[in-house]
Amino acid sequence: MAWLRKVFPLGLRSFQFSQEKIMSLYRKRLLTLMSGNAAGQVITVAISPILTRLYTPEAFGQFGIFLSLVAILSVFATLRFERGIVVAGSAREQRSLLLMISILSAVAGGVLTVISLGIPLEWLQDNASTHITVLRSWGGIIGLAVTLTGLEIALRHLALKRGHFGVMAASRVGHSGVQGGGQTAMGLAGWQMGLTLGAVLSLAFRVCWLAYALSRDLKLAFRTSLPNVRAAWRRNKDFPKYMIAASLCTSLISQGLMVLGGALASAAVVGQLYLAHRMLVLPMSLLTRSVTDVNFKEFSEMDVLRIRHIYLSRVKRLIYWGTGPFLVAFSVSPFIYPFVFGDEWQAAGRFAQLLIPGLWVQFSVSPFGPIFWILKRNSLFFGLSVARLIILFSGMGGGFWFFGAEGIAAGFSLGLALGYALQHSLLLRELN
Repeated sequence: MAWLRKVFPLGLRSFQFSQEKIMSLYRKRLLTLMSGNAAGQVITVAISPILTRLYTPEAFGQFGIFLSLVAILSVFATLRFERGIVVAGSAREQRSLLLMISILSAVAGGVLTVISLGIPLEWLQDNASTHITVLRSWGGIIGLAVTLTGLEIALRHLALKRGHFGVMAASRVGHSGVQGGGQTAMGLAGWQMGLTLGAVLSLAFRVCWLAYALSRDLKLAFRTSLPNVRAAWRRNKDFPKYMIAASLCTSLISQGLMVLGGALASAAVVGQLYLAHRMLVLPMSLLTRSVTDVNFKEFSEMDVLRIRHIYLSRVKRLIYWGTGPFLVAFSVSPFIYPFVFGDEWQAAGRFAQLLIPGLWVQFSVSPFGPIFWILKRNSLFFGLSVARLIILFSGMGGGFWFFGAEGIAAGFSLGLALGYALQHSLLLRELN
């Protein structure tokens, strides 16, 4: 290293300064987003023991189904054009995509409402799927939630592109406060739909908050000409071409407990699975969601060799950070759930323990999925998503066949671990 300093003194100093600058900016952005996530998670976790005493496991099961339907159907609200907002180089194209997504979201919500109201009432028998019952009964609410989710996704990605990390952090705090406060108030009033209505109210808040922060971009976006919108569509057409199907698979994977679990088990069991998964994922997402956003922003501005080096470094760091907390959670889950949430939630504690191994692997690897989009390997990501979905649902189905409700949780955990291990191996191959 000494002889290199003599030959390339300025080059090495510049490289070292660049690396230090990247790490400093990364920490600053990460801490900003994490602070918002942390405050939001504290609110959600603190209020959960109250909600579990105001609402039944069946109500939680229906709420989990509602969230899964919105997450899956929201893919059609954006057609995944929000990825283009971060990748696009010009502000004009970013605003054109924002206008396009706003229109798509409104149309998707309206179409979904019409379809849900067209479901025959005869289908709502005692043995009807919980998914069909929720979709028919709450069709208008789900349509509104899909529209708001599409708008929130587009605005959040534009805020990410603009580097408004403080705005994003504050929106997450407000989201948790509005949702928790609304759900508690409606639960005290005896409204079993309060969980759902509180979530929709918080979505509306988040859209308004981000829209206010990005008001200048919004004004310019709605003055965008149709030729600019068509040009933005053509330049970003690969995102819907590959990412709609891939995102559907990803949504089905993340909502797998609700999607397949709701088809295999009763609403009460789904409620236990939902609470078990939610209380584990909340602290996980405190870091993973922030890391994902920062990764997407930073990796889109790097070459492949630098991405590989930083990817390996950050994966190792996440493994190191996650091992201890996950081991503690594995040990105490069967005891802490009934103690905190009430005796009727004992099954949730057993389910949580089974879910932890797979979630540990997800925690370590999941924040780096955007690398596929940055490398323009959308078709490969689609193939990976399909493979992960097959692995996950096979594990859950096989687990239920042999072990019943606990087998659903164990199969989900195994499928999750295998799927993200496959993602890691493909990323290493692509970054060589």
